Amino acid sequence: IGKQLQNVCCPILILWGMKDFCFHEKFLKKWISIYPHAKVEKFAQAGHYLFEDEPKATLSQIQQFLG
Repeated sequence: IGKQLQNVCCPILILWGMKDFCFHEKFLKKWISIYPHAKVEKFAQAGHYLFEDEPKATLSQIQQFLG
């Protein structure tokens, strides 16, 4: 991940499916280390297709973040 990402200074929301077969928790930890100020929402029962697995909760989190 590029070193310049640390310089991004804006609100950040990270939504993460904890059962993702591809992007496991190690990837999430890396993103959190880059953006420690980010709002992080973990979805324990969701996988790679977060919007399919948790559509209402995902939409709710995005609306709250943008609101």
